[in-house]
Amino acid sequence: MAILWMLLACVFFSLMNAEIKVLSTEVSFFEIIFFRCFISVLIIAAIMSFKGISFKPGEPLLHFKRASLGNGAMYCGFYSLMHLPVAMATTLSYTNPMFQGLIMILIQKGNASRRILMSILLGFLGVVILLHPDIPVSSHIFIMAGLFSGLLTALAYYNVSKLTRCGEPILRVVFWFSLPGAVIGFGVCLVSGITFPTANQLIALIAVGGFGTIGQLAMTRAYSIGETTTVSVISYSTIIFTAFIGYYFFGEKISIIAAGGMLCIALSGILVSIKKHPSPGGKIPIEDANMQQS
Repeated sequence: MAILWMLLACVFFSLMNAEIKVLSTEVSFFEIIFFRCFISVLIIAAIMSFKGISFKPGEPLLHFKRASLGNGAMYCGFYSLMHLPVAMATTLSYTNPMFQGLIMILIQKGNASRRILMSILLGFLGVVILLHPDIPVSSHIFIMAGLFSGLLTALAYYNVSKLTRCGEPILRVVFWFSLPGAVIGFGVCLVSGITFPTANQLIALIAVGGFGTIGQLAMTRAYSIGETTTVSVISYSTIIFTAFIGYYFFGEKISIIAAGGMLCIALSGILVSIKKHPSPGGKIPIEDANMQQS
């Protein structure tokens, strides 16, 4: 059941990415951000109210750090997704385990297993391959944005682990991540004078928030009932699903060289996922999409 829940999460994350790709040529960046976060706020708030979970943050400063890093990761990830093939952008968002390995090395003052070191080297090799000469220089900024999204996601997860160790419910953590994103997105839309979306655009924007939130909940369910290593490895199915969507719906073709780089990044994340020792600060909670996720 854990594997099925994770596969369901991967499907919904892939659908969210596809909707963002479609909307990228029709609506503004911050309009997408607003709906992604606002729908999440509504759904999570309803669940918290039903379960009787308080909205009052127990660790305001940690929530602020986590929300700042998480929203930054989301902005970078969406920016990359809007300009790169969906499979490539999704893969870059999965570099966060590589950066988690680096964080682990820094915390442990250089002590790391061969598996962690190999995963970091493999991940950076994948990024270098993605920057091969066939990729236009103009696309490098989008690749770097995706990579920066992975870094910020790793830092956000580290702060999430601190919050959960302090007794903060995961739903409250998600709520206080999504609420600032919704407020900032709405504020920018008001200042820039964004026009109201058409009916079709509104449906697609609501779908972005709905798909992302359902993916979050399904992922959380998978980790709560399954073995962490297995579930983490299955999470990379999102790359496969988005590659399928990119090819059949957007006509995006990935070169053999780029596919090799994506494979290196995926293997890097899997190596970190199957580590024997706990990640820094305890188990990394799993309430984000990227990006997914963030």
